[in-house]
Amino acid sequence: MVYTEYGTLFTAEQKVFEIAGMRIGGQPGENPAILIGSVFYRGDKALINPETGGIAGFSPG
Repeated sequence: MVYTEYGTLFTAEQKVFEIAGMRIGGQPGENPAILIGSVFYRGDKALINPETGGIAGFSPG
């Protein structure tokens, strides 16, 4: 169990990841909070599969 300086209890080790030069995760206050949005939503005609994020006219790879 991990305690932060604020007394918050975590049962798992807090990890930090770097994506496109931005560090996310870690202890509260260690890195800025981020929000990742999407322009697609469940029921959108372009969204083929909401579980995988598949969209019409786009083939990843």
